[in-house]
Amino acid sequence: MACSTIIGVMVMALSVFHSATLADGEWCVASENATDGPLQEALDWVCSPKDGDTNCHAIQETGPCYLPNTVRDHASYAFNSYWQLHRGEDGSCNFNGLANETSTDPSHGNCHFS
Repeated sequence: MACSTIIGVMVMALSVFHSATLADGEWCVASENATDGPLQEALDWVCSPKDGDTNCHAIQETGPCYLPNTVRDHASYAFNSYWQLHRGEDGSCNFNGLANETSTDPSHGNCHFS
């Protein structure tokens, strides 16, 4: 009984901590003004093992972030993944003007932006 109470309190504490972390978070997403052609080129670069070297498995057909299947949504996921790895570098959320930082969490359903 005491063990389950302790576990319950720990789960609640972690939930509060997780919510507070997300509320203060920042993400990098595709700009609303960016068009599909340049976004696709940047997406290809970010997901290329020899260039951006970002893990883009989540936006593959069987991944949790495949839907909605749009260049903008896939680019947002990939840009954010890259940016989270390179946040300290100037311009890492720019992609030649195709991306911008946001305080609004773009996660949806089972697709979680870190």
